[in-house]
Amino acid sequence: MAATSDAGKAVQSGGDRKALRIAVFGAGCIGSMMAWHLVRDGGHEVTVVARGARLVQLQADQAILDKLHNRAEINVSAALDLSVPYDLLLVPVKGHQVAEALHTVQASAARTIMFMSVTFRSLSLMRDAVGVGRFAYGFPKFPAVMKHGILEDTQISSFTPVIVTEACWAKLFKNAHVPSSLTLDMDSYVRAHIAAATPLLTSCVIVHKRGAGITCAEATSHAKAQAEGFAIVQQLGHNIPNAGLNWMRHTPLRLNSVVFWLMSRMLPSSFQELLQTSAKEAADNIDEMSNAAPGKTAALLTIRPGT
Repeated sequence: MAATSDAGKAVQSGGDRKALRIAVFGAGCIGSMMAWHLVRDGGHEVTVVARGARLVQLQADQAILDKLHNRAEINVSAALDLSVPYDLLLVPVKGHQVAEALHTVQASAARTIMFMSVTFRSLSLMRDAVGVGRFAYGFPKFPAVMKHGILEDTQISSFTPVIVTEACWAKLFKNAHVPSSLTLDMDSYVRAHIAAATPLLTSCVIVHKRGAGITCAEATSHAKAQAEGFAIVQQLGHNIPNAGLNWMRHTPLRLNSVVFWLMSRMLPSSFQELLQTSAKEAADNIDEMSNAAPGKTAALLTIRPGT
């Protein structure tokens, strides 16, 4: 687990009730949701770094907006000011954007850098780049949806918390109405969840494109891919971290195939719409698993979007 930074120690001692200086490097759904809560519910000073059309929108609004026209007032920047010693720098970028982000954030004067990228690659890549003393990680389990740059729903369920590496950050997030909990083995947690979730992502991509559930053969292929993913996680020396994932891992193939078949017909349309844009993320996850376990991902490659 990462050493607690000076900013983290301040949180542990009660400093989370004071306004922290926080930057959010990326203004997508997860970054916007985190900025919203850290400002409105946490009372922190937040700078959001964005680009493209999202930057233009935020510069015009100077706030994160929800569909009820509520505002979370933020500072907006087109680039991260590397000289500012932010108490916390959040990096909620896509897995395939991590390498690019690292080139920038590792030069930042931020006291703690928390990555919130869902990636199967070892977290040591990020930890080594920014230093053990500044590294933190947050695994965002909550769904977040924006339409035309406006948050559809700002509520985060206690069933979909942010999983973090240090108790101080769990405390900070909870005080900002972001449910959060702690794991002492983040590499196992992230990789096991990616193994479980990737076949779900690919099935939702199929359902959205087709407008109908997956076939029995496709359900079997997805169940095999999930089992293969769990096997890779264990072969890499990781644990399966909770009862729900262990249930999936031990479910007989035929039964799990039925589960995939049923889920493709029972998921709310709003959830399918959320996941159907994840073809790139699913393909990246499968590629990263293939790189981690060469020659052992035949079933996963079968369901890879674009294959």
